[in-house]
Amino acid sequence: MIWLRLFSSYGPRDNTSWFIPYLICELLQHKSPKLTKGKQYWDYAYVTDIANAMLSLAENANAVGVFNVGFGRSYQICHIAELIRNQIDSSMNLEFGARPYSSNQIMHMQANISKLYQQTGWQPKVSLEDGIAQTVEWFRKN
Repeated sequence: MIWLRLFSSYGPRDNTSWFIPYLICELLQHKSPKLTKGKQYWDYAYVTDIANAMLSLAENANAVGVFNVGFGRSYQICHIAELIRNQIDSSMNLEFGARPYSSNQIMHMQANISKLYQQTGWQPKVSLEDGIAQTVEWFRKN
């Protein structure tokens, strides 16, 4: 039996209420997004990497157990926001600290993907920078 723990994913067609697509849409509309201080560290994996991880597990008859599926590295939210802003217009303002952290804010989330790699050889292929660029481009066109 296989059980997956999916960490944060992003990419085309993502729900615009989630952080990365929300930020992209706000900036594409020339708005200054209101953000927390952005000091959280989160692990974001591009959607095709998530799909390929699932496929590698489905195709591996010997894979058994609980698997974390993510990028395996966390980035500070303010860094992710700046990457997105710089893809769209580096002169735009990001309002860090305009929103408080929620009472149940997770400050650090990172997937340990070593078991997934050991049993399937899977590793993420899309860097955060490339994934952000692809996601921004999709939202620009759609």
